[in-house]
Amino acid sequence: YYLFYRSQRYQRTDAFLWSVISSAAFEFTIETVTERPSWQDLYQTPVYGTLLGIGAETLSDKLWNTGTWWGRALGIISNPFR
Repeated sequence: YYLFYRSQRYQRTDAFLWSVISSAAFEFTIETVTERPSWQDLYQTPVYGTLLGIGAETLSDKLWNTGTWWGRALGIISNPFR
């Protein structure tokens, strides 16, 4: 979720907040059909996803800025929403 919202030009804090909202919406609508929403899913998915997303975004930027074709290719692989 985080990388998607960052690709839509949201600031980091806004992308995190929308990740929390999107994760909760999924938990309480789609996943409720098969299992009860859990605190771990509501908390860990957006928090750890954002931390992982910041790392992927940083890595992607560094790879993209190498100016080589392989750097750009790896930059897109590490952040497909680029």
